[in-house]
Amino acid sequence: MQAKQAIRQFTTKLKSSSSTLLLLLCLSLIWWQAVRWYDDYLLQVESHQVEQQLDQYAEHFSAIVRKRLRLLDELTTYVESENLVQRGFLGFRLRKVNAFASGLLSASKDIQNFSIAPAGIIEYMSPQRGDRSLLGLDLLNDERYSLRESAKLAISSRQLVLSDPVQLIEGGHSLIAHKAIFVDQQFWGLISMVLDIPAIIKIAGLEDSSNPLLLEVRDANGLIVYSNTNTQAQSFDRSIRVKIGNQHWLFSADMCAAFSEVNKQSMIFKLIFAAFTLLLFGLFSLQNRHLLTSAGKNLNRYNSHISDLTVQKPSWLIPCLVSIAILFSLVVSWILIGMHQGEHHQLNKSLIILMSLLAFGICLYFWRQYNVRFQIWSKSQSIRENFQNFRDIVQSSPTAIIICNPNNSKIIFANKRAGSLLNCDPKELINLSNGEFYADPDDRAKCIETLMEHGQFDNLELMLKRLDGSCFWGSLSAKLVTLEQDQAIIVSIADLTERKNYEQKIFQQANYDTLTKLPNRGLALDRLKIAISRAQRTKNMVALLIIDLDNFKAINEKYSHIYGDLVLQDFADKLQSCIRQEDTVARFGSDEFLIIIPDIKNDCDVRIIAQKILQICCRPLVIEGKEIDISTSIGISIYPNDGYNQLSMLKNADTAMNQCKKQNRNNFCFYSRQVKQQQQA
Repeated sequence: MQAKQAIRQFTTKLKSSSSTLLLLLCLSLIWWQAVRWYDDYLLQVESHQVEQQLDQYAEHFSAIVRKRLRLLDELTTYVESENLVQRGFLGFRLRKVNAFASGLLSASKDIQNFSIAPAGIIEYMSPQRGDRSLLGLDLLNDERYSLRESAKLAISSRQLVLSDPVQLIEGGHSLIAHKAIFVDQQFWGLISMVLDIPAIIKIAGLEDSSNPLLLEVRDANGLIVYSNTNTQAQSFDRSIRVKIGNQHWLFSADMCAAFSEVNKQSMIFKLIFAAFTLLLFGLFSLQNRHLLTSAGKNLNRYNSHISDLTVQKPSWLIPCLVSIAILFSLVVSWILIGMHQGEHHQLNKSLIILMSLLAFGICLYFWRQYNVRFQIWSKSQSIRENFQNFRDIVQSSPTAIIICNPNNSKIIFANKRAGSLLNCDPKELINLSNGEFYADPDDRAKCIETLMEHGQFDNLELMLKRLDGSCFWGSLSAKLVTLEQDQAIIVSIADLTERKNYEQKIFQQANYDTLTKLPNRGLALDRLKIAISRAQRTKNMVALLIIDLDNFKAINEKYSHIYGDLVLQDFADKLQSCIRQEDTVARFGSDEFLIIIPDIKNDCDVRIIAQKILQICCRPLVIEGKEIDISTSIGISIYPNDGYNQLSMLKNADTAMNQCKKQNRNNFCFYSRQVKQQQQA
């Protein structure tokens, strides 16, 4: 009997031990997997940080070199614009070049010097205190392969070329950029610039003590240009190729151990998760395996849904069940300890107290997470509702409204009115650049400048372009706003097509003759005034021709006014064919026309035009089989000989025209040469 009882007790202990070992093994596997997952996550985060930081350093380094190369372009342009390639480098022009180059050097501490090399031989350097060993150097035949080949490449490609890093005698580790100058398609010489690589590295921040990365920079040949590591065989997690001038350099990086948080955060996670695992194991080992195992399963099940709380409404059920399960387990544990008094009572009691404190921390953590996520969810719901209300309002708005991302100018929202105004479906506008809808790129630059300076602009009238290529006038208003820590540009567009058409119609009616479509008297006088003002500044002459149809009244009486109108229209078309594009033909009276010829050097040009008018415009006109003879008298006055303002020129031209009528008509007469002499006689 006792033997059976002993066997039964041994079997029970064996089962209990097996369950305990199995539970310990399962918890150990869970802990190991969780730690591995978290370590991988931390490494991914750190790798992403390294990638971003490396991109920033590489882009900054490349941007500095690009800016310096633009300075070389500016110096090359200056040398060409000063015509130094024709006149040499002596005297006053040399001082001007030195002053210009010194100005460029003062703005960039990493530029050692500029040099000018006619036929490839350096004859001039700025500053003169630079690397004197470069004077007289033949760049096209230098013993250094990189320097020689880069100079030849600059000539053959006619582009700005950057050499491989070279070690100069006085300049140290440097880059040399070349730009070739050609005169009449023939090579004249090279403009060169020496860049100090250590200075560029310092400006780019690669040597900053706060730099968290181990960096290595290699040139196009794979040689190390810069490295802040102590070992030559360092392996890097991240490498990118960056275009430096005409070359591609390799930038490599890894996180410095002193700045790495992976080990620290991993250790904290291991300790916390180990404590939680020990808590579960302790709870399961207190002879209430069914309840405690259920609680553990619940905990694991709820933990697997924690990530969903960021996108779904958080449930209070998870922290509540966890708290109840842990509390129930602790109460049962206290009861069991009270039922089993023994020598390990105080030890078990201390363990339960320790586990109670840890359990309280776990419950507090779950409830705090629930509170934070509930606040996030509430805020997101409010944002979602507000944005939906905003969408409903905007969609029903009669004004075209577009929302853009200020970082890349991409359209992220457009209402129905915007789609109809731009002649497309609103969905087609999403992810398009707003720059595609400006008819003039300068208008876009002006809008961006005003928006960045003032944060908004209102009622800016400009020409816009639809997706199909057609253009229309629009009134543009925009404002830079902040939406949940992100910026956006809200743009409204009003169609001004009808208003512009009406304004154009009013302008036509006010300034143009309805019959001949020529400028009327008022517009002609304005253009005459402008022509005289410009002639005063340029010291040129302006010719004014008054043209009168001879016996036009007889044409109206003989053939009717309808024929008279046809004669006027045909005569106006012929006049326009006789003048230049910059000249003006206007209808000045019922049968009088006026021609303004600006910017003439002598009256010979006017005589040619007058003869052309008599030759072309006075041909007989056939209307419905009826031949109508046409003749005209032309009076001409010239500024400044025949008047200094509109009235005097009009008066003198009219006088010359009347004198022409008194003579033999169908001719032209200059006021200054004929009429004035007859008046004096």
